[in-house]
Amino acid sequence: MQLEQIKKTIASAWILSWVFIAFSVTVSSPTSWMLILGAGLLPPVLLWLIWPQPAVTMSESIHQVLR
Repeated sequence: MQLEQIKKTIASAWILSWVFIAFSVTVSSPTSWMLILGAGLLPPVLLWLIWPQPAVTMSESIHQVLR
């Protein structure tokens, strides 16, 4: 499985779980909605920005040159 697909899967599962939490908990104030929105979106965004791409291996670089 590619790293990008793993990132998308983890981020999607996280966001869907927070959507479920938001609808299952009675939230009435705008502050609570902002907290739920921040807790639901901030970790996937950080995951996307901080998790580095793996380094290109020697065989991958040779394969790219031969194309």
